Amino acid sequence: MRLGLGEFRTAIVGGLCVRFPAGLADGAKVTRGAARCVNPRGGCLLVVVGVVLSVLLTGCDPVGWMPGDRTEARVDARIKADGGMDVDLIIGGMSEAEQIRTGEAVAPLLLPTASRRWVDHGDNGAGYSFAVLHATGVYQPGNRPTVGLDFRTTLSRLRTVGVRAVRITVRAPRVPAAADWQSPPGDVDGDYWSWDRLGQGDMPPAGTVRMDPQPWRGQLGIGLWAVGVAGLLLALMGLRRRRRLLAGLGTGVVVLTWVAAIVVGAGPVDMDNLGVAGMATGHLLLTVRLLAVSDSLLLLAVFIVFALSLGNNNRGSGFNPPPGWPVPPPGWRPPPGWRPPPHWPAPPPDWDFSARPRRKPDGPR
Repeated sequence: MRLGLGEFRTAIVGGLCVRFPAGLADGAKVTRGAARCVNPRGGCLLVVVGVVLSVLLTGCDPVGWMPGDRTEARVDARIKADGGMDVDLIIGGMSEAEQIRTGEAVAPLLLPTASRRWVDHGDNGAGYSFAVLHATGVYQPGNRPTVGLDFRTTLSRLRTVGVRAVRITVRAPRVPAAADWQSPPGDVDGDYWSWDRLGQGDMPPAGTVRMDPQPWRGQLGIGLWAVGVAGLLLALMGLRRRRRLLAGLGTGVVVLTWVAAIVVGAGPVDMDNLGVAGMATGHLLLTVRLLAVSDSLLLLAVFIVFALSLGNNNRGSGFNPPPGWPVPPPGWRPPPGWRPPPHWPAPPPDWDFSARPRRKPDGPR
């Protein structure tokens, strides 16, 4: 005889309990997780954590000054950690096809030492179309590589198509870097240099960027990621075994690794140290970057796990038996596939199996 224990189904929706009609319970069973509900306070915690992390994970990349007409242009050069370079060429009021042709003419002038060059279309999402110059083999990754850049011939070529004012920016990978320029930049921020609205009589930038990668930062980032994964697994173990202390310990481990990554700077950008040093290239460099980015996802996941563990207000027996059922051992929960004996009475409608027991059962064992 199978008892009608499926009087309701419980779902977790935003950390709150939602009861479904008994008719939706097909083949009702008492299993692990029967009527498991999350405390509303846990739901609030989930919402708070989600909002905070959404703010932390949302970055703004301002467009900045953009060319207004064909007399203005912008050249943004980005040295990549794998030995390549990307350059955005934006000319105001110029069609996409014209910008691509201009980019193809500029590429060999700006990147003469590259082993491979190609130009395609770019879009910044703000309505500007531009040409993107791609190059590989611009420098050889290793110990303290250098990159030489000379924008003089590039500006001369742009002036032939009517450009009179050019903004130039250069950004190195996120590694310790320095540069020597013949014309001083108007703005310097670590690995970033810029020259605003260079006109006919201004000296275009030419110089050398020197990079000094520190591979230990990337290696530390990988190590912190591994410790964070271990902390998440510990928290999941605490949730499964209903041990809040264990879940809290795992949460603390993940939080500490996340804070350590911020303090020492061992985040996704510091994986560039492995690339510039030649210790990670291609898919391997992409993989370690993704691992570092997942640190924030680990933090979000462990907070959710911890919130779920807080929502399990099942102390004492850990399982609330209906009237007439015996009192289970402390911490006992129905294992998967468990069925009550046929001679046990059916539970009352909408009985909460996860509530803290408030009375002693009076039925036979």
